Amino acid sequence: MPMNSTRFRTRALQLLPVAVGCLLAACGPAATPSALPDPVVLVRSATPRSTEPNDTPQPTAAHTLQPTPSRTAPPTATATRITTATPAPTPTPFAEYCGDYPCNDDIGGWLARIELPPGFVASHRAQLPGGDRPTSLTFGPDGRLFAASMEGNIYAFNSPGEPSVYAQGFHLPIGLAFRPGGSDLYVAARSSPPAQQPNSGKVTIVHPDGTQIDIVTGLPCCYTTDMHQPNSLAIGPDGKVYLSIGAMSDHLEPATELEAAILRFDPDGGNLERYARGLRNPYDLAFDAEGRLFVTDNGADYGGPELLYHVEEGAHFLFPYYPDCDFCPQPPPELDITAPMATFIPHGAITGIAAYTHTAFPEQYYNSLFVALWSAFPGAQKIVRMQTFPTESTDFMLGLAAPSDVAQTPAGGLVVADWATSHIFEVSFQP
Repeated sequence: MPMNSTRFRTRALQLLPVAVGCLLAACGPAATPSALPDPVVLVRSATPRSTEPNDTPQPTAAHTLQPTPSRTAPPTATATRITTATPAPTPTPFAEYCGDYPCNDDIGGWLARIELPPGFVASHRAQLPGGDRPTSLTFGPDGRLFAASMEGNIYAFNSPGEPSVYAQGFHLPIGLAFRPGGSDLYVAARSSPPAQQPNSGKVTIVHPDGTQIDIVTGLPCCYTTDMHQPNSLAIGPDGKVYLSIGAMSDHLEPATELEAAILRFDPDGGNLERYARGLRNPYDLAFDAEGRLFVTDNGADYGGPELLYHVEEGAHFLFPYYPDCDFCPQPPPELDITAPMATFIPHGAITGIAAYTHTAFPEQYYNSLFVALWSAFPGAQKIVRMQTFPTESTDFMLGLAAPSDVAQTPAGGLVVADWATSHIFEVSFQP
């Protein structure tokens, strides 16, 4: 790894707290080493606390709509480390420049940081090339791993973890989803480069032959050049596409009908409608095994907590009517506001959520939610497991730099993208 690249990466890691709420700080990880170390097995005991064949129809013209909705301290823990046939963290010639973190090419060092519950194993799955930073993960119908990057590329990884460019030319792509049984990839992104104002958002279909077609355009965007936009995508049990979209302000009344909301539309982009509203920056959303929809939301700049909601059609959530904000708008007296089901530390920057619907993990993990807290504020930089109804949270994966997304693998494990290092780690269970 070049010395200046190492210094640059170290500086980016040190500046993660400053970059909270946006994912645009520049950093350049080292290239993936030619030989990867064997996995490190790490376990952690924690005390819990309460607290998306080519079957897409031909797209129609882009749609807009202005519907009216129908209705109104981290856990204490002790960590135990177990090593199985694994090398020690690898010394590098530039170790003095890596600060409090392992150097980027020291995969053994990064694995050695990871803590998991007993029986869970962390291994290295892949790394995005060229310093690209991952924003989201998904799996294709053929089982391949796909990752979007802030630099505008969509990568596909083969089983050894080697990347290839699947699509490119996007501006801050975040949403990635395949329809069940389909081979078309849905991508949510900005329509223009981040520095361009005004800007807008769109949803694009990438066909298996590489052709792209925009099916929804003109979506609200953005709050400053680097925050809030059309974010994540999920395919609902009704076959429709669900999109989370951020507000165009920090705490002001929405200026448009379609911002600060969850939108829903047909697979061809038709029948666009607002499904729920009152969300400042809903970065990710997921359906569980029972078809229930959950969404995360980033708290306001003044220091409000990160939020997790169970979503029902027509719901209105807290934004912009935060009860602990003296300078925020007051809600109309007749408005029915849905409270969050869980909160997280202020500025924790939730950037990913996945519902676990496989049976490879122990039975108690079935239908749990896994939430990624991206920032470097104390109490973040981790994956949290959420049990729902009743709600309980437990730290699941510690030792990451800036986890940006989490997704379930076809085999029943989890993959976790680390934005700061471009690495993708895999978690499996080995009883």
